[in-house]
Amino acid sequence: MNCTKQRITILGLGKSGFESARFLKKRGASVFASEQQSNPSTLERKKKLETLGIEVEIGQHTTNRILKSDLIVISPGISPKSQIYQAIENARVPLWSEIELAFRFLQARLIAVTGTNGKTTVTTLISKILKEQGHAVIS
Repeated sequence: MNCTKQRITILGLGKSGFESARFLKKRGASVFASEQQSNPSTLERKKKLETLGIEVEIGQHTTNRILKSDLIVISPGISPKSQIYQAIENARVPLWSEIELAFRFLQARLIAVTGTNGKTTVTTLISKILKEQGHAVIS
């Protein structure tokens, strides 16, 4: 995926949002990060991102600014029922989770396990089967 000159907004500056912003900036994207919470850790992340040339807002989500994006990467902590989420969907701006962002850049084979129950058991079994077949496994 070519990020050069893409306007990408990161919604949520938890650890993965912070790293997503840095990752995309290194790949040439014009990154804007928006975080509703204002606390010491988000303020520290804001400072670090601004030193990289990333524009950051804390304490609000400026809808008009966000909707000008080519892509929005959203934290799983932002509810689909929230006003900003609904505005993005109504505007039909592409919206990815942080996991989808990682997947789009992954250069390896992937087996994903989802669901409410049994993920650890299934992942362990898949890992053992693949290792027995001589494959390198990261779990």
